[in-house]
Amino acid sequence: MNFTISKTLQSKLDKVGDIQLHQLDRTNGVKRGTKYTVQPSFKYMMIDKETLQPDGTYKYDTSDAKPFDMANILLLNRYKNKDGDWVDNNVSAFAINIKLDEQPNDNITYCTMIFRGTSFDRIVDEVIAMQQGLQLDRAKALSAIIKANGLTMSTFLEHLNEGKSIEFAQYKRNSNLNFVDARYYEDKIMHDERLVEQEIS
Repeated sequence: MNFTISKTLQSKLDKVGDIQLHQLDRTNGVKRGTKYTVQPSFKYMMIDKETLQPDGTYKYDTSDAKPFDMANILLLNRYKNKDGDWVDNNVSAFAINIKLDEQPNDNITYCTMIFRGTSFDRIVDEVIAMQQGLQLDRAKALSAIIKANGLTMSTFLEHLNEGKSIEFAQYKRNSNLNFVDARYYEDKIMHDERLVEQEIS
């Protein structure tokens, strides 16, 4: 017996073009691309609101994961402790999805820049506080990427919204991907890796 579908479902399928699969790039290196809306393959929830508590921690109002280009998200992490018990260690983050300019295959390859332990509002607050002489902390990596692309915090969003590319680098350390500007990656990260290789050899 042949499997059949309804005319309504068939008409919906007729409107679907080529199937394009998304592929999250986790490889080390310098990347270049444009802002892109996608639902990343890792586990997360959307942060709809964050509230600073009297003890200095943050409380988050969250909703189910959905596709985004830039958003504050809650990374859902689970690991086994020394006793073998599963422990949840959820971390807030500001995230940006970037579709790479150079696509290695027929899939849509993208990176998700993740800046952990912060939000876009807190990053902006740090940059503003820097004008009074305070040092950048959680905002340092993104600020360096923005500066290396010849942008300012005020022109960064406009640049991405206009569909223009940015350059950055990513590298894995302690099982997490970290994001830095391309020059820092070449001068510091690659230099340190070459030193380690020399010591091993």
